[in-house]
Amino acid sequence: MTEETPSEQAQSESGNDTRDQTAFLSEDEEETAAVKADDVVDNMEDLPALETELKETKDKHLRVAAEFENFKKRAARERSESIKFANERILRDFLLIIDNLERALHHAKEGTEGGSLGQGVELVYKECTDLLTRFNVTPVAGVGTQFDPEVHQAVSRVETEEYQENTVSDELQKGYRLHDRLLRPALVTVVVPTSIQSVDNDENQN
Repeated sequence: MTEETPSEQAQSESGNDTRDQTAFLSEDEEETAAVKADDVVDNMEDLPALETELKETKDKHLRVAAEFENFKKRAARERSESIKFANERILRDFLLIIDNLERALHHAKEGTEGGSLGQGVELVYKECTDLLTRFNVTPVAGVGTQFDPEVHQAVSRVETEEYQENTVSDELQKGYRLHDRLLRPALVTVVVPTSIQSVDNDENQN
């Protein structure tokens, strides 16, 4: 019987330990692989739910982005409108001065005296109307035009053959627009059809 030397015995024990460790590591790796395989199966089962969640998140993001874009456009439009009509109130008050100048000009033209005064009033009136034009204030069409409730305010009615029915026959106060917005409606007289009673009266008088 051959006896092993101490060195050979140590090598033999070391080899056995190595084989045992190799066998242990192989079992651990198999467990890890099994766990990973189970995770993959679980993830595959959760894939439809994850895809649905991803789609919902994407849709929500797109809605938020669209809402923010609409907000920016609305804010820009409101800011533009605010700048565009910033002088609306003062211009509306300024129209009262224009009204008084028109009356003064009308009386000056009718009078036999004060020719230089009339010219002065006319000059001031022109400067004021030029100022309105620079601020994009334009008068509303009046006498001879079709009555439009959007820009005209009827304060009286008249029966006349001079104008067609529903036509503005007289303008008591001018109306004005600021850009495309009505600054003040025109106060007008509107033509109405001649009544049967008026026709009968005319025939009886004849």
